[in-house]
Amino acid sequence: MSKIFGAQAKVFMKYEDNLEGLSKVLSKGLLLSNFTVKFREEPPYELTGSCEALGFEIWLNEASIIPGYGYVIEMQTELSSDELSLGQMHDLSLWLARFISKMCDINTCVLDSSANLLFFNVE
Repeated sequence: MSKIFGAQAKVFMKYEDNLEGLSKVLSKGLLLSNFTVKFREEPPYELTGSCEALGFEIWLNEASIIPGYGYVIEMQTELSSDELSLGQMHDLSLWLARFISKMCDINTCVLDSSANLLFFNVE
């Protein structure tokens, strides 16, 4: 049997409203079901948006890593813990950043593996 790979992505977003507002914009623009927005039940007890689509788990959180980009969306294929531990995950971050920028009119940023920032700006 050939190797099985999963997929993941992590994209930072510049958005002026709150997490609930961003979740609505992303749901509409990316044709996702509505995010469930609630406080986590385990540490850190922060407000988190989550949804599932096409075998991906998707999380939306506040972020402070990149100045001006106060939110992060992360997604990972479900049932891929083995692939994650074996380093068999395709990184879809650049594609997702460009897609969010085009479909949702949101400025996005990706931190690549060599710590370079790559920006996708709404034109």
